[in-house]
Amino acid sequence: MDDKNPYVGLLEIMGKEAAALQPSASGGCMTGTVKSVDPLTITCNGLDVDGDALFVNATLRKGYERKVTLDVPAHPVNATISATAQRIEGVMVTGETWALKKGDLVLVLPSADMQTYHVVCKLEAANA
Repeated sequence: MDDKNPYVGLLEIMGKEAAALQPSASGGCMTGTVKSVDPLTITCNGLDVDGDALFVNATLRKGYERKVTLDVPAHPVNATISATAQRIEGVMVTGETWALKKGDLVLVLPSADMQTYHVVCKLEAANA
């Protein structure tokens, strides 16, 4: 598995599972493009998907909450005082905006009957 991107291993597993369920499809996964964020609409395979037919990874949503640790480096405050480095653990943060924006490329996994579409993650060029 790629140490920098945990979704690589997940994608491999999902591709194998999807291939077993949909042997005629090319692994079941496809890419899509964010057409709009509010409301969220994804264009994939020539189809605009939104509303109840669209599911999205919760970490991509506006308002997603998680605990984080902040590492604050030492820095000068003024000529005579400097702040020391500190680690602040268990800080609750909330995403102020969607992690997606218009034009983003996303990984989409359709259901076997192609009635629902699951946005797994945002994709970026490896060497961009």
